[in-house]
Amino acid sequence: SPNVYFYRDHYGVEVDFVIPVADRLKLIECKWSETPGIPKGFEQLQTLTGAHGIASKTVVVPTRGHRTLGDMSIEDPVDLTTLEH
Repeated sequence: SPNVYFYRDHYGVEVDFVIPVADRLKLIECKWSETPGIPKGFEQLQTLTGAHGIASKTVVVPTRGHRTLGDMSIEDPVDLTTLEH
């Protein structure tokens, strides 16, 4: 099974799940809102790693199915055990 981490800085900026895949990171954030904005944690980790360091950005919301917002995927609940690694 893949290693799963979280990210939080001293200001409370966070990403709920950070999953290393080779030399890149899959970022997953869970939100109650049906229309989430781009999480600050995604922006901060992309700044730290560079765009090439991020494999994917996913926000998990309670309902409504798959959709995209820019380069970010918005999903219903996700089974972490099915992620490729």
